[in-house]
Parts: sequence; structure tokens; C-alpha cells
Amino acid sequence: MGVIKQPITPTLRPKMNVNETPQFVTLSDVVEPGQEQGWERYSAQVYERMLRTGADHLVVRVRQRFRLESVVRACGGFRQYTGGAGQPATYPVVRLCWALLLRGLYSWSYRKTEEAMRENLVVRWCTHCALQDETPDHTTLCRFEQWVRKQGLEVMFVAVLEQIDEDFPDEARVRQCGDTYGMQANVADVSLTTLLRRSCRQVLMALEAALPGAYAACVEQAEWQALFGADEERAERQVGSEERERRKVATAQAAARWLAVIRAVMPAYGGGKEDARLEKLVHWCRVVEKILTDEFTDVLPAPSPVSSQAVSPPTSVQTTSVSQAEAPDADLPLPAAAAAPAAGGAIRRCTAQERGSYRIISATDTDATVRKHGDTITLGYNVAVLATRNFVRGIRAYTGATPDGSTIAPLLAQHQAHFGFCPERCVYDRAAGTPKHMADVRRMSAGQTQLVARQIGSGQRHKRYTLVDFDLGPVGLTCPNGVLSTQIFRADKEDGYIYRFHGQQCQGCPLWEQCRDPKSKPGSHRTVFQSDHALLHSAELAYLDTPAAQEDFAFRANIERHIAALVLHNGARRAKVCGLAKVNAQVTMAAIGYNLKRWHTLTLQQERLGRKAKPPCPTSLYPPP
Repeated sequence: MGVIKQPITPTLRPKMNVNETPQFVTLSDVVEPGQEQGWERYSAQVYERMLRTGADHLVVRVRQRFRLESVVRACGGFRQYTGGAGQPATYPVVRLCWALLLRGLYSWSYRKTEEAMRENLVVRWCTHCALQDETPDHTTLCRFEQWVRKQGLEVMFVAVLEQIDEDFPDEARVRQCGDTYGMQANVADVSLTTLLRRSCRQVLMALEAALPGAYAACVEQAEWQALFGADEERAERQVGSEERERRKVATAQAAARWLAVIRAVMPAYGGGKEDARLEKLVHWCRVVEKILTDEFTDVLPAPSPVSSQAVSPPTSVQTTSVSQAEAPDADLPLPAAAAAPAAGGAIRRCTAQERGSYRIISATDTDATVRKHGDTITLGYNVAVLATRNFVRGIRAYTGATPDGSTIAPLLAQHQAHFGFCPERCVYDRAAGTPKHMADVRRMSAGQTQLVARQIGSGQRHKRYTLVDFDLGPVGLTCPNGVLSTQIFRADKEDGYIYRFHGQQCQGCPLWEQCRDPKSKPGSHRTVFQSDHALLHSAELAYLDTPAAQEDFAFRANIERHIAALVLHNGARRAKVCGLAKVNAQVTMAAIGYNLKRWHTLTLQQERLGRKAKPPCPTSLYPPP
């Protein structure tokens, strides 16, 4: 009697051509298209063999375990018809939903997804395609994803996590960790002159579409060579620094004067229904004005209705105007003030402190900004991630200039809306260690979530005196050396008050090294911040000294592993699209694919451990009597 060896399950080839005839299929079984019963029998045989040989394949297990009914119901409104009204849809919605899921699982392009559905047996079976069925092309997949993006891609993200919670019910409620990372935009870093000229070209095209009656008159007022460059103009890399600076100033002045001309014409079309073309024109005018006010001083004569909302990112522009059908056909005469705009005076470039945090850096993607994180500068977006030990529970893309701490409360609010609860604790790095952020988390979660983070200004970075070392009295703040500060400023942005000690008050102080930053100048003033949430701040400082807090900080290391997997293996390092909404959809699909891979790995490990725990198989071919 020999020992029965366990059969080795062969691995499934990643790509199997449908034109290959399996060995167990005879030639008589291969039927012509149109013989539906024969094709169905043939497909069943092929898929049955495939499932036996590749039972542990990622796609096979996802297809067998994941329930897509909620996603299919949410996407039921999408239809692409083969012809006229009343005809059935070209492709079932369930097929398109599975195709979208596999695209996120492997970070495929639309063309790669089309190819896989056409040539890969596993993908055909997963997307409910028989061997004789036609598969959708890349344009159909693109249109479907665009439609799903508008309806809300979070439906698929939530559906995946809800089924994950069935296998791991307690992981999400205890504690979660979070962090942000920089995502590179799908644009090139261009000079300021190129940025202004490309933005003005967008204004020109939007002007022609929105105001054709005033287009010719506005173009006559434009300084063409300064705004768009001359034909014989040398490239910027071929000229000196003085010439490059002269071009920047000339382009900025010409753009400011041209915007004054356009602003004078636009009120003639005010009042009425919304017009998408005029809305686009207003958007690009705001973009140009934002660039001018961020990079130069005194370049614009006065604030205008167009630039009244330029302080916010130009992602959602709202305006009210008359529709193009109601606009007069005749050319509009320009007002006298706009016919001869005043020449721009002496302007200068803004310093780094004067430019502000949000600066437009690309005319292709106006949502992409500069993200500074320590010594690292990323041109693109700031992606916030919320995760447990094994799964990503929340992800959202923001503009690059968005502070890290301000992304926590919106992520938790999103988690509350999707799952109906918030974790007990949320662990972040020092960027979230302000009383305001902690109060925002407490307020948003109704006291459910405690934000655990190293406190900014707690003295751990520079080993200097903090707020707890100062005495707050009825008239001011007293420092450890007995000096009183009566200068108080309200900081509405941070919900608190700032107490200022002048440099004369601090000169000759014996406690200088314990109170000041070593890099501070002798004549500089010392500021101390008193938050409105001082009680919460004190409670959090006390919690940081407990062993539970040390375990939380050790737990926070999991977020680095999640972010590394997202950017290295799930296509979330560089944006493949332009615009905040599209980038947010990209990172959401990356998180869906990552969660499915982790779910597959963990459940497979559990099943294999269960198999090992079973009693061994009998060594004899026949059981004993």
C-alpha cells in the first residue's frame, strides 16, 4: 500500500487565449456561431476546467465571494442602446460593473481592460461573458465610468467594505490610523509666462464660444504678442534672466488690461438663465486673475465681480447670465472706459510669503497646486487616507495646498455617513496635533472619536516653554520670568487668542534658551497661543503619557504600509487624469483594488490554516475493517 499524495493544484495562467482549444474538448464539440446550445455547452466545459485548475486565483475568488447586487442596482440607470428607443441595452450593467471592478483591481487602462475581456478566459468568466459574446470596447468602458463617477463611485467602495466587515467585524470600530501623501499631477511644470499665456488662450476660446458678438472687439483690444507670443520669439531657455523677467511683467500687464476689457463687456449679458459657455468664460477669467494676484502686486486696478471669488479654488464656478440664444447677434460696442484701458504701472513679483498657499501652477489642471511637506515638494494633490490594520476605510483627494490636519474631520464624516459609526480612536502624526483639529473631530463624531496625535507646541520638538508654563491672568499672560504681555490678538482661523511679547521685553532674559527657539533672532517677538479648547488640549496632553497612547503610536505605522501599497502597486502615485473630481475617482478605485487584494490574501490564509488544522488523511487506500 502506497501513500496517496495530495494533488498539486496547477496555477492559473494569467492570460489564456479563447482561440486555444482545451485538450478535453473534442473537435466535434466546437460549433459554429449561431448554435446557441452548442456554444453554451462548450463555454460551460471551458469555464469548468478553468475553475478546477485556478480555484485560488484572485479573480476567481473575488467573483465567487463578492456580491455586486447593490452596485448593479445603483448603476441600473445607465443604458447604451444598440439602436432606437425600445431596444435592449447593448451590454448588461452587471458586465460593465465587473469590468470596472477589475480595472480598479489591476490598475488597467481602458484599452487594457478591453483586451483582457476579449482574450483572457478568467476575465470573460468574471464579467459574465460566454465565449461567443461580444465584449465592450474601451469607449464604452470610459463612458460607463464617467457616468458612475457622477453618480458616486463610493457605492462600490462601501459595498466592498461592508462585505469585508462580515469577515472582520471588530477591526474598524476600535481604532484607525490616518495620514496624507503627495500625488503627482498629470501636468508639466511650466514657467509663469507660459502659464499666463496658456490661461489667456483658454480665455480667448471661451470668449469666442460665450460672447461671439463682442469677440471681435475684444480681440482688437488684446496685445497679441505679449499675451500669446510672437512667431519669431525665442524660447525661454534660450534667453537670459532679464529677458525672461521682462516677458513675465509684459504678459501680466497685458493680461490685466485685457481682462478689464472683457469685464466691461460681460455685464451686458447679465440676468437670465445659466449658460455653461459663459460660466466657462467666468471660470477662466478667475483663473487668470488668481495667477496675477498671487504672483504680482498692484497688477489689477481694483477688485471686480469676476475676481470676488478668486480666493477659492476654481473648481465649482456659479454664475447667472442670459443664454446664448437670447444674446443679441450684433456686435456690442465697448464702453468708453474699456475702449482705452489705463496702462499698467510699476509692478513687482510677490515674495514667497505674499503668494499664499493656494497657487495655480497649470492651465491644464487648475486644481493641482504645490504641496510642501518638509523638504519634499509635490506638484499635484494631497491625498488623505484612513485605514485599519488591514484595510483602507476612507480615501479622498484634496488640492495640494490643503493642510493635512483639515482632512481628518471630513474623512470621519464620510465614514459616519457610509457605515453609521466612527472609530473609538483615530491616530495621526504631529500635523493633526492642534486643539482645533481635535475639537473638530469631537464635534463631528458627537464624542465617538478621540484624535490621538503628538501635540504641536507641546515642547517635544524644541524643548522650550509652552503654554502650560505661562500664567493666564485677567489682564494678560505672564511668562516664567514674570513679564506681562497685554497685547492680545484674536485668531479666528485657529479658534483662539495670540499673546505677544516684544523683543525689548525678552532682551537679557535669563530664561532665553529655555523659552526661545535656537534659530530665533535677538530682536524678534515671542508669541503664545491660547486655544478656546484648552480643556480638551490638557486632556489630550495627559493621555499622551499613558501606555495606551504608546500602543496607538505604534499602531500608526500601519498607515505607511497601506500608502506604500497604494502608490507602488495600485496606481495611486501619479494622476492619470486632470481635475479634482477625476483624481478622487482614481484614488477611490485604487483603494477598492487594494482592499479586494487584502481580503483575498487574508481569507485565503485563514482557509489554509483551517485545512492544516483538520485531521490527516488516511495513508491506506482502503479503510481498515
